[in-house]
Amino acid sequence: MKKFLKLLMMMLFLFVLMLAKNIYKNNTASAITVSKNILLDIPMIKQLPEYHNGCEATSLTMMLNYAGIKVDKATVISKMKKDTTPIKRDSTGKIVEWGNPQIGFVGDITGKSPGYSIDPVALAPIIDYYLPGKTLDLTGCSYETLENTMLSGRPVVVWITVYFNNPTFPHNWTSNGKVVKADFSQHSVLLTGMDEKSLYYNDPLSGAKNSKIDKTVFQSVWTKMGRKALSYNK
Repeated sequence: MKKFLKLLMMMLFLFVLMLAKNIYKNNTASAITVSKNILLDIPMIKQLPEYHNGCEATSLTMMLNYAGIKVDKATVISKMKKDTTPIKRDSTGKIVEWGNPQIGFVGDITGKSPGYSIDPVALAPIIDYYLPGKTLDLTGCSYETLENTMLSGRPVVVWITVYFNNPTFPHNWTSNGKVVKADFSQHSVLLTGMDEKSLYYNDPLSGAKNSKIDKTVFQSVWTKMGRKALSYNK
């Protein structure tokens, strides 16, 4: 009888232990799910009508404002580096020589004449101007780093394409001996949050706040565009 009671107590103990583990596991899973949900309330700033090609600078302006820097897009653009190399075309109209977005904005940001883009490395000094020592160039980082940055309460400027179509880089030209490959569907938005399956972003071109995109689609396009991203350190 004593052996039976001892066995029964042991089985009861094991049952309680397993139940406790399952409760802990479920609570932990719930905590992880909740922690992956975040949506930052960032006021929308539109690039149009003044800056047809101003998505990068406008996205950066939204980010700076959220970081506590009260500045408008025109001021940000005035401080932006520019590559003033004139555009040259061949007899067929193909661009054969122009600027390099790694040096500064290429072409006309207003769209009155041809304009293209600016890369993070050339745009980053504006962050350092307003937030000295806090520039965070995430170019080349993992996708998980983008998520962790947002989870820490910081939005991220990213380079993608206008409709999240796959870039093909059909244009190329030389700039001081270097080949620049370009896709004119390139676009820049400000990531504002995420949930389990989607990312949310402010789109300066459409003017839509917290637009939604599937994470898988975003990762594919963002990676093909070179994993370009900018944020700031707290």
